[in-house]
Parts: sequence; structure tokens; C-alpha cells
Amino acid sequence: MKRSATPNTQFESLLIYELVRLGAIVRPQFRIPGTVSRVDLYIAFPVRTFVEIKIRDLPTRAEAEQLRLQLARYRQQFGDEIVPVLVVLAKAGISRRSWKNSGMTSFSSSLQRDRLRIIQ
Repeated sequence: MKRSATPNTQFESLLIYELVRLGAIVRPQFRIPGTVSRVDLYIAFPVRTFVEIKIRDLPTRAEAEQLRLQLARYRQQFGDEIVPVLVVLAKAGISRRSWKNSGMTSFSSSLQRDRLRIIQ
């Protein structure tokens, strides 16, 4: 399935707007050079970063592991010289208990092992 070079969501559009307003160089739906992989956003300046945005329920442990592997693969495709960022927009009203019982707890432990970080 071919992804367009335009933002997919209102959140993505607002994020791009704010980043550009702050002076960042942002490319939506960026194809990683030499691959067929695409990331939701590529920030070329001031810090090389890619952003993956997931709008969904909290992932299960298996889904969280797939996300971790996807981020690690993308980071490797960038030559390990990039900061990966994952944004999970979950339904409003998710409790801390639900967060801890989701796959995101093991996901954050795995990210630390892979030198990645999660922000709650």
C-alpha cells in the first residue's frame, strides 16, 4: 500500500506545524533512503529524528514487541544515527493500571535495552 507524502491525521498536521514554527526541518511520510520503509515524520534539523504515530488502543505485549522491533529496524536503516520517537495516542481515560497491564510496560523495558526511551 502506497502512503502519500501528506500528513495522515490532524495530530500529525499540528505536530508538523509546531515543529516548523520552531524552526525544524520536517518531512512527512519520509522514505528511508535505500529502502522501501517509510516513517510518519522525519526531522532533519535540529536533531535527526524519526517519529512514528500510532492512534489505537493500548497495545498487547506482542503488539508492543512488534512496535519495538519496527523502531529498532528503522533506526538501523538510518545507520543507528537517529533518535526514534514513538507517539501512541490512546483513548482518553486510560488509567495508570491499564497502562501498566498493557504491553507498554515490557515495551519500555525493551526500549531501554535498545537504547531507546519512552515518555509517558
